[in-house]
Amino acid sequence: MAITTPIEVTEELRSTLVRLGNYTHPLFSDLEVAKNSGMSALPLPGQALLLLAGGAAENSGLIDDAIALVGLSETLFLKPAFAGDFVTLELTELDRTPTSKGDKAIANFAWEITNQRGEILATTTAKMLMRA
Repeated sequence: MAITTPIEVTEELRSTLVRLGNYTHPLFSDLEVAKNSGMSALPLPGQALLLLAGGAAENSGLIDDAIALVGLSETLFLKPAFAGDFVTLELTELDRTPTSKGDKAIANFAWEITNQRGEILATTTAKMLMRA
């Protein structure tokens, strides 16, 4: 298991990811829409949260033998992240199966993304192609 260094979601980071990701839903750009949806501020899109978690995974040291991410499954977005939040990834290797040639393996990792209050924001299972 590895727990990553918290990543601060600044308003600049949030708005940059919304712009670069071409998120056009008003939930991400119109505070009134966000508030009418029960949010206190403009949220970070869930896919952007996964992007931050992916970078955190790469910096964790747990997947230094990774070749590629080959899939995400069972992804749940439970709570939004907002500017001012510090998000942390806890990743745990679930299993590792050698490929038929034996020079690589497929490993599954549980990801749990939390904020500074310990609230779970999202979970997913990441399937990775690894060096054996």
